[in-house]
Amino acid sequence: MESDQIKYFLQVAEDLNFTKASEHLFVSQSSVSKKISSLEKELGFTLLKRNHQMVKLTENGKRFVKFFQRIEKEFYEESSKAKYFEYHQKKTLKLGIISNYDFTKLASFLNPIKCDFQLDFANLEILLKGLNSFDYDLIIGQFKGIQQEIKNNALIDSIECVKLCEINRYIFFAKNNPLAQKKDLKLKDFASQNFYIGSSLVALQNAEEICMKENINPKLISILHNETIEYELLKGDGFTLGDECNKFINHKDLDFIKIDYKQILGCAYLKDIELNKYKLLQQIIRQIQKNNNSKME
Repeated sequence: MESDQIKYFLQVAEDLNFTKASEHLFVSQSSVSKKISSLEKELGFTLLKRNHQMVKLTENGKRFVKFFQRIEKEFYEESSKAKYFEYHQKKTLKLGIISNYDFTKLASFLNPIKCDFQLDFANLEILLKGLNSFDYDLIIGQFKGIQQEIKNNALIDSIECVKLCEINRYIFFAKNNPLAQKKDLKLKDFASQNFYIGSSLVALQNAEEICMKENINPKLISILHNETIEYELLKGDGFTLGDECNKFINHKDLDFIKIDYKQILGCAYLKDIELNKYKLLQQIIRQIQKNNNSKME
């Protein structure tokens, strides 16, 4: 028994007309007749009563319409499940992160996901790579920064940007900074020092917003590379702004204090990704939000 035999029979049973059925199936009428005749021969009884005026289902035909419909539905469902399983068993997700983020720290947001998805996606591998192009399934970083990057590269129409959760903000400074020995150190204590920031518009806006709220006026110095900010900090004068995923948080020669401001962690993905991958990314986004107890609207 072939799948085409069942398919052709069900179409004729619906149309009760060989000509209409062949048109719906985009095959010749003779092909439909041959398939159904061969099916009846295999079964050992007729499914259709035919004459020049009309086509009718026999009693066995009516019974087998229901039977074949059930088989067709179950086949489709099981086939879809198998394809979905096969797809994700081999799946590797490429997650891009912004260059000044610490891979190990960011992985703490993602490791619970690997456990939660282990049953459904046994071979799911999450690769964290520095961001240098949109050759990724998902990009994670500061929400405003990702938005600005999308806008700068004219990708607004092709990329979806989503808020994930709020994370803590910190200021970083060298352990040899004179202020590092002070007890109960606060952001305002750095008011007379250099405030090193990234070269992006978002970095400048973040710094200006915090300075205005704290009523301080440090010298803002915009620097292109994160390594140069590190070099300047290690001189022992100045500070920079970051969050709990910043790679400076594990630097042996730098210290930090938590400030009363939050950073929004966000992600971005291509709008036209395939459906299965889109569903998986949506699950991952919801899981990050759930694990960090802060779903962003």
